[in-house]
Amino acid sequence: MRTSQLFKRTTVSSNPQKRALTSHLLPPPTLEGEKGRLDQAGTLNVISHNPASKMRQKALGKGEGSPELTELDNEEAEISNTLQCLENKDQLSLEHQFHTWITLERKINAATHLKNDLAQRLIDITSNNLIQELEEDLEKAAIRVLVATAKHCPEIVLAKLQERIQPKALPHHSILCAMVKLCQLKVLRHLASSVSRYLAEPPQEVGELDITRDTAAAQAHVTFLVLFNNWFPSAQRKVMEATLNAITPLFFIMSVQTLKNHVQYLITGLLNLYETGVPHFYITECLCALLDSVLSYRKWSKRLHYSLDSILSALFAQVCAKIEISDTPSKRNQEAALRAFKVLGVIYQEDIMAFLKKKMECAKEVEYTAVLTILREIIQDFPHMDKVKNVLVQSVALLITENTELALLKVKRPLLQLIRSLGCCRYLTLPGGKVLVDFLIQQCEHVVCTTKSKDDWNGEMIQKYSISTLHLVPWKMLMQVVCPLEYTNTFIPVGKALTSLLLKSRIAGRSPYLGELHRRPAELPTPQALLLRLLVISLYPYKGGDSGIIALQLLHALHPINSLHPVMHSVLGQLWTEQIPELIKYLEEHNKETLEEKTWKGKLLMLLEMSVESIMDDAWSRELVDEILVKSKSYSQGPQDKGIASAISLTATRHLNDTLVVLQEFSNQLIPEEGSLSEQNEWRRSFSTLHLCYDQVAMETKDSILPLVDNILFQMLHHFRRCTASAMDLSLKLSFLRSMATFTRTVGDIADTAKETHEFSQKAVIAAFMMKLIEEESVQLLSSPVRQQAMIVVTNLRKLKPPLKPEIKVLLVRTCYKSVFSLPPIENMSEVCDSTQYQRSESLYKETISALRGMLEGLVLEYPGDVQKILEYIEPWLSSRKDHERERAMWCSARLLRCVAKLPNFDASIEFSRLGRLVRLLALRCHDPVDNICFLAARAVYNLYCILLVKKQLDKGNTAEKLYAYKNLGTYSPSVFYNNTSQIAKAFAEYFTPRQLTNLVLTALDGLTDPREKISRAAGELLSAILDERGADLEKVDDTLTGIYKRLCLIQEPNTRQEMLRAVCFLAGNNTKKVVPILLAHPLPWDSNTTALWRVLGTRRETTLCVLQLLIQILEEKPVQKDNISISDDETSFQAVAVTCALCEMLSVPDCRDAVQELYPRLLLAMLGHIQKVIEQNPLENMVVYRKECGQENRPKAFDPTSCALEAMKILLSGAGYFEVLAYMEEHRGWDLLSSPCDYYCGIIEITSAMVKHFRPLQLHRIFKKLIPLLNSENEHDKVMSRAFYAQLLWHRSVAQSQELDILAPLKKWTQETNPIIKLLGLRGISNLALHPGKATHLRSHLPALQEFLKEKDERIAEQALKALRNIIYYMEGEEVKAAFCQIGKSLWQPITDEREKVRITVIIALGKMLKQVNKFKPGPAVHYEIYCALVPLMLVMQENKPEMLKACGDTLAECALAMGWTQLKNLFRHLTLSDHLQVLQEMCKYLVKKCRKMLGDILLKSMAYLKSSQHVLREAAVRFIAYTVKNMNLIQVDHDDVMLILNALGDLRFDPVDSVCAAALETITSIEAACSPEAEPPYTLRRICFQPVQRKEKIFKCKEIQHAPKQMRGKIAPEDTVKTGQEERRKN
Repeated sequence: MRTSQLFKRTTVSSNPQKRALTSHLLPPPTLEGEKGRLDQAGTLNVISHNPASKMRQKALGKGEGSPELTELDNEEAEISNTLQCLENKDQLSLEHQFHTWITLERKINAATHLKNDLAQRLIDITSNNLIQELEEDLEKAAIRVLVATAKHCPEIVLAKLQERIQPKALPHHSILCAMVKLCQLKVLRHLASSVSRYLAEPPQEVGELDITRDTAAAQAHVTFLVLFNNWFPSAQRKVMEATLNAITPLFFIMSVQTLKNHVQYLITGLLNLYETGVPHFYITECLCALLDSVLSYRKWSKRLHYSLDSILSALFAQVCAKIEISDTPSKRNQEAALRAFKVLGVIYQEDIMAFLKKKMECAKEVEYTAVLTILREIIQDFPHMDKVKNVLVQSVALLITENTELALLKVKRPLLQLIRSLGCCRYLTLPGGKVLVDFLIQQCEHVVCTTKSKDDWNGEMIQKYSISTLHLVPWKMLMQVVCPLEYTNTFIPVGKALTSLLLKSRIAGRSPYLGELHRRPAELPTPQALLLRLLVISLYPYKGGDSGIIALQLLHALHPINSLHPVMHSVLGQLWTEQIPELIKYLEEHNKETLEEKTWKGKLLMLLEMSVESIMDDAWSRELVDEILVKSKSYSQGPQDKGIASAISLTATRHLNDTLVVLQEFSNQLIPEEGSLSEQNEWRRSFSTLHLCYDQVAMETKDSILPLVDNILFQMLHHFRRCTASAMDLSLKLSFLRSMATFTRTVGDIADTAKETHEFSQKAVIAAFMMKLIEEESVQLLSSPVRQQAMIVVTNLRKLKPPLKPEIKVLLVRTCYKSVFSLPPIENMSEVCDSTQYQRSESLYKETISALRGMLEGLVLEYPGDVQKILEYIEPWLSSRKDHERERAMWCSARLLRCVAKLPNFDASIEFSRLGRLVRLLALRCHDPVDNICFLAARAVYNLYCILLVKKQLDKGNTAEKLYAYKNLGTYSPSVFYNNTSQIAKAFAEYFTPRQLTNLVLTALDGLTDPREKISRAAGELLSAILDERGADLEKVDDTLTGIYKRLCLIQEPNTRQEMLRAVCFLAGNNTKKVVPILLAHPLPWDSNTTALWRVLGTRRETTLCVLQLLIQILEEKPVQKDNISISDDETSFQAVAVTCALCEMLSVPDCRDAVQELYPRLLLAMLGHIQKVIEQNPLENMVVYRKECGQENRPKAFDPTSCALEAMKILLSGAGYFEVLAYMEEHRGWDLLSSPCDYYCGIIEITSAMVKHFRPLQLHRIFKKLIPLLNSENEHDKVMSRAFYAQLLWHRSVAQSQELDILAPLKKWTQETNPIIKLLGLRGISNLALHPGKATHLRSHLPALQEFLKEKDERIAEQALKALRNIIYYMEGEEVKAAFCQIGKSLWQPITDEREKVRITVIIALGKMLKQVNKFKPGPAVHYEIYCALVPLMLVMQENKPEMLKACGDTLAECALAMGWTQLKNLFRHLTLSDHLQVLQEMCKYLVKKCRKMLGDILLKSMAYLKSSQHVLREAAVRFIAYTVKNMNLIQVDHDDVMLILNALGDLRFDPVDSVCAAALETITSIEAACSPEAEPPYTLRRICFQPVQRKEKIFKCKEIQHAPKQMRGKIAPEDTVKTGQEERRKN
């Protein structure tokens, strides 16, 4: 028996309607595919070529009507053409045949659907080629074509291939290969199902089969048991996958009873497999096959009901599973799950729907997508969905309404695909379908969003897909969205789709019954509404695209010439056939840029006018007019209302009064009532259109409207108030304000150019009402342009007479400032809204601030004299702490001043009486932390400067031409004032009156404490700059200085502090006598702020000079008067101490050096005089008057008045740059001397010495001249200080040789005064004077007088006298120096052994200096005698163990040796030290005994004279000298009397109270006795025989009186007698 007809029953689809809908159920095309379909226009070929048909063809677009059908026809035509080539393959080469097969495969794969006849033709041609002997490549290509065809209709392919298999014969090799490929495509399942049905009901023409259904079912069951029970439990993954693949087709062959027994077990086992590692695809395929085989017998469906929930949940999870693009198994798994849902949907529609509705509750993106995909899959067999179709549509509608746009964005693709499928099933007309259609139409609107979902569907693709789906929407539903304004943005796609549907229906002979527009006005728009809507849209033909062309095309399609059901009117057909194509052609010839709006509006109005005239039906026209007025409510939100207003304005040109009456009546009817939201919107739109009509009427009627303007304004305001009495509505308010702004602008322009002047009484009323609306606006949020429009209305009113009253202007300006400036910054909106909303808010803000600026400029232009008041009320906002408020206020100020500066005719009434405050505000804003405010402030300052400059020239009487030149040729520019306060002060300084200047300064003080760094610094800069320019004209110096001081402690910012200090510097420079006493009055010790103020006074030379002169005046005891109140002595003393503190700060500034050097002599003397006063007052040591940071740890050092004065003196020297003087004073303890009351004059001498040493002569002469008036001052302090300076300055040659006065006379006079210090200073002056050439010789006559001072008990006077004698002898020239030396020589011997050490040292040094000068002139016997006389005391003093004394003695003895010619001793004395001075003494004694034998007696007698000295040191030294001398003598040869004289003199010291003297005397006596008895007799023997006369050969003492003197008198001979005897003897000789 043949089985070739095995699958004939399955070759035809069981559901033809399903086949027809396949194209709509496929996934959405790609963008490229969609574009390709839209480019086809095959359906327009049947349209005739007359103008109307061309219009219809244009309306259809390029394939907009049924794009899928057109593409399907093209695809099948291409495939058919390719098949025709294969039918004639003999004419093709093998290569061409191969490429033809490849092309055919590609086209079949790209096709969306294949018809049955074309598929059968494809299979026949391909299978015929396969059974022929083909080349291998051709055979593979043909098999691929067959496989591609099987994707579209697998049952037909299997049936055709079965026909090629002969019974009891092996199939052709190519057929087997094709079958293998088809099995890989899962076609085997269809094959198994078909085999089962074939065995159950074999065809009648087929004989007995060799296999029965039961046998096949039994074998399938055995196979299933083996695989499922034996292999499946223990199989590995790959084996399990293969097992599931093998089990799947067996379900269709197994018997029904077997499936019944195993179905629950199988389902449970398969569901459990999802929890294992087996790929879900194999499980789902197996489950799907099981469900398909079970549900093919509907009576077994109840057995699945118990497991239905588990099955649905498992399948739903597979649909929700994530699918990767490259993961084929996961994709096929989802397809199998969807197929299972489709199988279940035939029986369990209601259960599945309930399950999916439950899943949609609180679902996420994945669940929503899965639900929508499942619904789209199961409604393909829509005849089975009748039970749940209402629930289905309503559920989708509920999904749309309950979710936000953002949530729907993520599932738009499956949702739109589902809506497309519902449209194919004609479900959109069901309840809830309106929601779906609305959603679909919303997606047709152009979306800017670029957000992409997982399947890469962006906004543009969604829009195109939605537009292509519109053709599935019924025309009635599309007609309903033509007129409502909310669908304005989607009119173009809706209009195109509706036009296409109408034309295609007409071409197909199934024109819709358009008469329903008249019969069902509640559902469909009326003809008048359609006409009005389409004409209004055509007013702006290029809005959003070709909206005008689409509207005209739709209008033409709605009213063809030959129509049984005319929409508009039967007489319009011919007219519109001629006019509408011309209008379309006109639009096609132009674009948005070239179209003249006025001409186009005229054409449309002409069409409307001609249409109304053609109808000649009063009722129809009345309905049209009513429609215009009623529907005007709907058009005020868009540009269409202008067309309505234009139409009414055309009527008003001929019937103005009648038109206004009609409009007024219409307005009376517009009373707001409670109703739905749409009703309220319509009412608002009518309200807006009414006002627009007033404006259009005014524009058309020009001057004729002016007498009626007051009435119109009253009616508009009255109507608005009446409407808002019940409820305030924002849109209503905005509509009223926009209309009022437009109307007032139009009327203002007309009134400005009118020949006659009209007064408008409603102007003030309107302005007051606008102010009220502005006050009602919230300052916390800028959400509407209410305040903007209100200010625009006020601005437009300026051209209307009369001007507003001043009080109204004031309230208006203040209200607007508060309403606009207080708004939060626009930047805050970016945190709470998206970019689009932020842009809208930003634009609204800019428009609002511009409106305020325009209003202010309008007020100024109305009366320029109000500019100061307007700026005065803006001042608080310029000083606001909020950046955005300052910026807004500054922007308005700059624009306002610019407006005034640019006035064509400058008004002389413009005054700025508060110029100081205004300049201060603007100057501070030039340093605002916000850069834009700085820029605006600079421009505002420049404009203000230009205004003042022009006003100044106007006051001078300059002409208008010169004023214009001054406007444009200012000295400054805005860039100069940017961040430059000093230039601002310089520019405006000359314009300030003293009062304005004071106000500026006092108000600028408030800005110093501003927490913003730049503002505080700017205030300081302004303060310093203006005080620099005009500080002398300041009226309230005390308040200014006090204000700065109080704020200085609050400011830590360095730059601001510096500017404040500079301001004080300029203030002090211009008002020194007011500022300095105030600063000195601060309590001591000063704080850091006061010291900073004093320091800054030393930074500017002019200020420093003025302040220092005043401080010197205070130190000179000349009290400063303050406010006509005399200062007491205590206060004067306090001031002097405070002055030193001030000088410590001022003089420490490096910049004050020039000023200090200029005033140095006077400042020096004043400071030294103050020091003397302070130290005499003996202030308490713990009295702190000054603190200074010093030391490594910067710890403040405290100063009492004395140390403070000394510190000031040190700073004076360092500040003047005299660092050498400072170092000299430190080195010579000058500061200690100055701080001592006793040694103060010594400190003066030291500092004078330092200056003499390091100063130039000119500097010394300046000081010297300042001293002269003080030398004979009645003040003892000044006298001592000046004379000390005078005496020490004589040290310098240029001063000593001054010819201006007698230098010596005062010195001589001073030496005669009783004051020892004055006497000492006189002697010092003489001493210094002797230093210079010629002066010593002149002073020789004063030597006797000077010798008398050596007897003074005051060692200082004695020392100074010795120094004076020294200098006179040392600097004397010529031979007379020897005589002068001999003249004073005797007076020098006694001081050598003076009890006062300083005197001894001084006289020894002086003697050495004198001998040094005498040695230059070969000293004679007289000099030698003086040297002999001084030799003994020098050698006695030399024995003192003191370095300084030893050094002085060594140098002097060296000069003595040089004068005596003792060369050997000279070098010995030069190197005298403490370690060898006794040795040197011995050498000296030895030398004297050897070389000076004749003078030896005199020397011994002089030394013996000192044995009676009151100084034990001299007694001991004399004993030692005698011992060393006697030691070198041969006493045996010395006369007995001479030896006894020595012994007697020494014997008196045996009982000396000083042990060392007594011991030395006994030792010397012993040595002498030993020397006298060479036989070494015992000492007592010598004493026993010493009284016996012994004859000696030599006499060392020549005086007879001494030789024969009794024993008791020998020791009492005085040195003076010895000296006199020696002198007499020398005279005899």
